[in-house]
Amino acid sequence: MDIIQHLPEANAQARAFILEDLLGEVAFADLSSRANAVALMLLPFLRNDIETPYPLHLIQAGGQARGASYLAKLCLSGAFGRPMAYLAGTPDDLARITRLMDTSHHEIGYLWVKNDGHGQSEAIADALASWRAADLTGRQCAVRVMTHGSGVSPLNAAGRVPITLCPRPDDWFTRDPLRDLKDLRVLIAHAASVLVSQWIAANRPQGPDCPNFPQWSAIIGGILQANNIEGFQPPAPAITQDSAFSTQD
Repeated sequence: MDIIQHLPEANAQARAFILEDLLGEVAFADLSSRANAVALMLLPFLRNDIETPYPLHLIQAGGQARGASYLAKLCLSGAFGRPMAYLAGTPDDLARITRLMDTSHHEIGYLWVKNDGHGQSEAIADALASWRAADLTGRQCAVRVMTHGSGVSPLNAAGRVPITLCPRPDDWFTRDPLRDLKDLRVLIAHAASVLVSQWIAANRPQGPDCPNFPQWSAIIGGILQANNIEGFQPPAPAITQDSAFSTQD
């Protein structure tokens, strides 16, 4: 089927597939969290088009919420087409992540840290968030995800893309699209191409301004806007010690 010729029909099907078939049973706290999950799902397909840094996605399951790891697998596995490995967020992993970022000589497609509330949580999140494209000597920056387990204090979302989940029962989903990753990747890639085609047909609207991640926000936010996926907001600027005192003379 020619996507452009049948774009309205294809667009309706792509939106329904992503928002209903894939994400319909995920208990997002708000529309912004759902839009940010779609942004994460699209990012691996658009890495070569975004030349400036893009942010860390932080999936938090507050209270007794469940599904953070499931959502990370869904967003990453569909794009990369293979089971996703992760680093456990233990204190030793901060040094391991730093070494990986400093010494890797190959492009890394993604980096997922699964955190359960260890003392180094904020430091690990900061290390992931600071891994910029410039640090990789011209290579594309990895898609970075940190999942934060239930029952632990939430992490600061400033400078990161927050995806917050609400509590659901243990048997909260009735189907598992991750069972066949090969087919899932084909379906997600097709849906992503339709959303991008809709954005192009709408003359490439730009997403909201975001000084720290300009191309990421312009392209990803524009695609979501063109496809009427509401709630996308770029991350709030991180508050540093310098900025905290910048207004005091």
